[in-house]
Formats: sequence, structure tokens, C-alpha cells
Amino acid sequence: MRSKLKKLLASVIVAAVASVTAGPGYLPVVGPGPAMAQNAAAPQATNHGYVIVLRGLMNIWSRGMDKIAKELEARGVRVHLDNHRHWKELALELAKKYETDKSVAPIVIIGHSLGATAGVLMADKLGQFRVPVRLLVTFDGLAHTEDTVSIVSYNVQEALNFYNSKVLGIELVPGRGFSGTLENVDVQGVRGAGHLKVDKNPEFQARTISLVMQVLAEPSS
Repeated sequence: MRSKLKKLLASVIVAAVASVTAGPGYLPVVGPGPAMAQNAAAPQATNHGYVIVLRGLMNIWSRGMDKIAKELEARGVRVHLDNHRHWKELALELAKKYETDKSVAPIVIIGHSLGATAGVLMADKLGQFRVPVRLLVTFDGLAHTEDTVSIVSYNVQEALNFYNSKVLGIELVPGRGFSGTLENVDVQGVRGAGHLKVDKNPEFQARTISLVMQVLAEPSS
């Protein structure tokens, strides 16, 4: 019975993952909308850096992303919280902005579930425009038939991946030309760190927030 349930869940999620690579087709967004400019009035802890936080399927289960975004905003960080399906639009907008405004760097991408999958794809898209990604943090991205969703692009300096190998999580691997640091943390032995809860784990959230703040404290180039 458990095996059948797992297969059913996998088939539903794989279909959803396919929609990530299909293009925009936007879903309603709860919280900050697609326009990056609306974060301009947020209090600034630093005069540089930008954090993109991506929720998973239909903004329902990735509320840990909301908490991380809220905690970072409270620290004066420029944060954009969005649904995973907006990743391509956000990547193109950020790449265009980076051409004339290097203060958007260092760029950080954080995502859960389909948001994690989209985060990897977004980093790769930014790499096509030679835009550096300082930090990529993924919470249990989903297995997929396309290898690209598990390959960390050359332009990513540091990647941290929390994944549950017991069910559907994937281990990230360095792509061609990648010379940064990559850490995969298998959370299958952590109680309460299943796919729908891993993003809500206080320890993982705290580590993510700490990493982001360390990155933003680095001298701007």
C-alpha cells in the first residue's frame, strides 16, 4: 500500500515538475508579487544583495519559505517571495537589472520542493547571462527525468541542499565548470523532516538565515 501511495505521489509531482520547465503560466501569489521594485521601500541592513525565495506547488505547503523571508526582511534584507512558476521571469528581470546595477549582488536563491527545483533552474538561467549566484539553498527538490534540475551551474559560488533520500528528494551535483562549494544534507534520519515539513525545521531555517546574513556581511566587490 505504501509503495502504491509513493508511486502515485511521484507521478503527481513529476507532472507538476514538468510545468516548472514549461514556462510562465503564473499562479496567484500570496504575499509579495512578481515586481521586484515593490521591495524597494524595505529597510536596508546592507546597501547590496538580493534574496529570491521560491515556494512550491500552489503556495500551499511551503510556508517555511514565508518564515525565512519574513525573518530576513525583519533584518533589513531585500527579499522577494514568490511561487516557483515565476522563476524564469525573475531570472530574466534580475539579469537585466544586474547589467546596470551591481548592487543586486550578492544574489541568493532559496526554494522548497518545486521551488527548490526552480531555484536550480533559475541559477542556471542566470549563468547563461554570466550573472553570479553567491548562495543557493534548496529544501528537498524533486526527482525528475531531466538531469538539469540536479546540476548546480558554474556561476553558483556556494550551494546547500537539504534533501530526503528516503522519498523523492534529490542530491545536487556540480555542473561543468563549477568550482564553488556544494553540501548535500540528507535529512531522512531527522524526525519531522519529511518533504512537507523540511522547510519548517527550525534548525535548517536558522542555518539558512545565518548563511544569508554572512554572505551579505561580506565586502561588496
